[in-house]
Amino acid sequence: MAHQTDKLPWESLASVFELKTTNSCQHNAYNFHARTHADDKKKLANFLDAFMQRITEDAIRQRKQYPYKYYIPNENDIIISDEVAAKITPTVRRWHPEEYTPVDEDDLETFKQPCLRDVCPHTKDSNKCGCALPFKERKMAAFQRAKVENYCWEFEKDNGEAFQNLQVVKTLLLHGEMDPVLRSCAFKGSQLSEWWEESECECLPSTVGWNRICKYAIKMYTILNILYCFPESWDYDGASIDDYRKIKAYQVAVRSCTKTDPHDTIAMFPHWDFLGIQEDQFTWHPRPIDFPRWKHIMELDEDYHNFWFDSDDIFRDEFMFKLGDGPTEDPCQKSEYGSSDEHEDEDIQEGCYKLSFFPYGLMSYEEFLNFENIVGYQANLSDIPHVRWILCQKGLPVEISGCILEYADYTPRGSLPLSGKPLHPQCRQELDRYLEYCWQLIVRCFMLGYELKEKMDIDGLLRIEVKRCLVELFRSFPDEILYQIFAELEDCMPLEKWHMYGAQLDHQGASALHNLCLVCRRFRRLAQPLLYRTILIEGRERAKYVETLLLRTLVENPQLGEEVRVVSLTDNVNYPKQIDILGKDRTKAIISSALRNLDHSPDLKRRTEILIPECGFAALLLAYMPHVWFVDCTADDPRTPLTWLLSSQPEEVRFNDGFDYNNVENIEDIEDPEEDWSFSNTTVENFGFSNLTELRIRTVDNEEFIQNADMIEPLLLNPTLKVLRTFGTAWFGDGLADLEFPQHINYNLEYFDLMETYIDDEGLMTILERCPKLKGIHIQLPDDLRERPMEYEDDDFFLSYRNYGDVLREHGQYLEEFSLHTYHFEESSSSPGEGRIGSLKELKSLRHLKVSKDLLIGKHKDEAPPLRLIEVLPESIETLYLYLDSGRTIQSYFGYQDDVYNQDVHALLLDGMPNLREIRMERTYSSYDNLVDNSDEHDEGSEGYYHTDGSDSRSDDDDHNPPDEKGDDSKVVFNMDIDEWPAELHVDGWKVSIARVRLWEIRGRPAYKRKIVTLTRKT
Repeated sequence: MAHQTDKLPWESLASVFELKTTNSCQHNAYNFHARTHADDKKKLANFLDAFMQRITEDAIRQRKQYPYKYYIPNENDIIISDEVAAKITPTVRRWHPEEYTPVDEDDLETFKQPCLRDVCPHTKDSNKCGCALPFKERKMAAFQRAKVENYCWEFEKDNGEAFQNLQVVKTLLLHGEMDPVLRSCAFKGSQLSEWWEESECECLPSTVGWNRICKYAIKMYTILNILYCFPESWDYDGASIDDYRKIKAYQVAVRSCTKTDPHDTIAMFPHWDFLGIQEDQFTWHPRPIDFPRWKHIMELDEDYHNFWFDSDDIFRDEFMFKLGDGPTEDPCQKSEYGSSDEHEDEDIQEGCYKLSFFPYGLMSYEEFLNFENIVGYQANLSDIPHVRWILCQKGLPVEISGCILEYADYTPRGSLPLSGKPLHPQCRQELDRYLEYCWQLIVRCFMLGYELKEKMDIDGLLRIEVKRCLVELFRSFPDEILYQIFAELEDCMPLEKWHMYGAQLDHQGASALHNLCLVCRRFRRLAQPLLYRTILIEGRERAKYVETLLLRTLVENPQLGEEVRVVSLTDNVNYPKQIDILGKDRTKAIISSALRNLDHSPDLKRRTEILIPECGFAALLLAYMPHVWFVDCTADDPRTPLTWLLSSQPEEVRFNDGFDYNNVENIEDIEDPEEDWSFSNTTVENFGFSNLTELRIRTVDNEEFIQNADMIEPLLLNPTLKVLRTFGTAWFGDGLADLEFPQHINYNLEYFDLMETYIDDEGLMTILERCPKLKGIHIQLPDDLRERPMEYEDDDFFLSYRNYGDVLREHGQYLEEFSLHTYHFEESSSSPGEGRIGSLKELKSLRHLKVSKDLLIGKHKDEAPPLRLIEVLPESIETLYLYLDSGRTIQSYFGYQDDVYNQDVHALLLDGMPNLREIRMERTYSSYDNLVDNSDEHDEGSEGYYHTDGSDSRSDDDDHNPPDEKGDDSKVVFNMDIDEWPAELHVDGWKVSIARVRLWEIRGRPAYKRKIVTLTRKT
């Protein structure tokens, strides 16, 4: 029986494949071949979901065994106890044996010899010892070592000590000692998330990260369980057979999980020990021992010194490998021995040949083991007593018999009773133990990643690893299924926190697609369009570098730009930076060719050319993406040609910014490079981004500046745009007179998001008049850190919310969504807004409203009495979100409960709005919350729900299962929050839940702690 058959659908997954003795698409290898049934994709997706759900459940359950929250250790704290150190030292010794001489000769006098029988006794900071696990490696200071970027061949120098600590962490994971690892994560500067998937330098594959432990465990766990679903490979009429060991997928798994890496072998230890495979049995650069036998699948290596490999050494037809070590000069090239046409001469060295593919599935398991190195004698545990008995029968003392066995090096290799036969009935118990161990390794890695959830998305990363495993093991998938798997790795444009300039983005999926493009021509054909379909550059650490190289790629291969559908760019790549990246002549040649090949209006083309050194780079790059439908960008220079390009109306380009575009004497000539660089001469035609439907633009790159609305006005000319999100603009006062197309009407725009925007009633009316078909408009006013538009003084700068209401009632009849967030503006401004919005009953289409209660109906301290909510809301309203009112922060801090606030909402429930199904109220933390653990807080969009049935206990599963999703009808919440909605306000048919979240984070300003009280109508 496969492992966890009650939780994981192994039979369903196995039904996707059939076992074929020969596969013409795999060089006639004995292997699995994917079926082409209609529901195969669904089965794969269901298995992946079940796998992730089970991993998450086990990780949450095991996490409860440790403290809910760790205090931040001091750097001198010992977080690896003596007991744990003694437990892991034998494993540490395998990758870091004792040293008997110091590396630096200057330390000879102070160097301490290693202690072999106990933990390291050298506790002084000045001690330098040769122990396998030095005392200093057990301190918190070792876990605080920083990982830095290093150049080629300098990994050991720059990251040697940090990597040694990573090796200790991996060892702790192998032994299940999670307490020290979780405790180290309490340090805010922990960089374990950076070590998930890492390489020694950018030239090499990622082989030193702790994801290898998880990756290899997934691979062996998957293949062994699937093999068990094909009994014809291990059982024949009740007799045990070993056919499964000839299967290509099994040999791929065994080799990739046990091949020796010169710098990191820890991840291989469990699989070496289980399968009985010794170190160096498989290597990264394979060379067949029996060259004559395998010469028919080898070919001459024209590039003798070059070789390619992917992250798991899965060889394909298109890969070139160096077979053996030799001189840099190719001995096969024309020389005194004659022309290279005489390659078939027997005198040609074997090292001149390369494998056209690795012959997985074309040989027996024994031949597979001996392909690169001859397997030595491997004694089983049962053999040792028998040999010792024979020696003693010959008259030798037991002590001498022991010495003979020690010098013979008959170390047991493999924990299986029958070496290398995991599916044999006699090995069933050991196989079950191994599968459970692999599962626990995956769970531990997930647990560690979840502890670092603010820095890494372990759920997404683990999904990627499982998908990679399926792709690497079962390469016979038809293109349709492979494409679906690859599509899951595509970069994803985030819907939330887009204003954070990409700071929350993760690009592991895109990195995996890039690696897949290097595997073979088939994978490249499928993965490359996905790699270029979504390109997210903004917010990356090396955004300028990536953007410059991307332009070079698109100029050389314009057809790749036609694949782009979603792109995130920055317009802050200046010319000097480009020169630093590619060199002056190369940069000039690329830009010159890019401009020459563009089929654009002359004025826009000229403007782009002139502004390239300052703010035209993103526009030039975007022009090579004619089919894009979603653009995210940062452009903080009002002169940028980017907005005009995106307007799809280049003939309307106007130059009213005071810059003389005819006098370009001060602009560096970007043409006529000194060298002749060859690029494609294909003309790139871009006639207005006919597919563009959504655009997000940040017109500032910090928390202080603001741009006038005329900078983004060209975007309203776009006839296909449906969603426009802006950040850092001003639709206010006299600045509206600068708009160049006041009479233009856009009938296509449906949603307009104005974040960190100064907008008065005239600005709101301008938008609603020019975009009469808007379905939703969302406004967030900034705080006083952002500069005022047009240098307004405080006395002249005010907002009339009453006028807001008048504009909405007159021009907002088509609105389905409206939100106005004023808290930051009201709290920080010396001249806050005046009045109230009042009745919105005229907005017959309005279904979703977000606004503060006081702003909507008025304050109780105002001269005019506040309105009732039933008096201002239209019958069409479905959801109501009440932002935190200005002034309630101080009240809540001192523990006051706004009973009137709850009574207003309670009255609305009793009034019975026919379509209302949800009310959310935003609250700040009360004085009781100072007693609550900070770990109860969640990021925006990751809500932690609190509910109880009379006890104070909280389930760890609540973060994943909000009450409304679990069907929990609890009307009482966590005791500390009970005053937020007292029990006497409960209304039949409505349920209550409370979430603690962090909201309103802007770069340069931290998020605010909030409670969200949610009232949901029962269905």
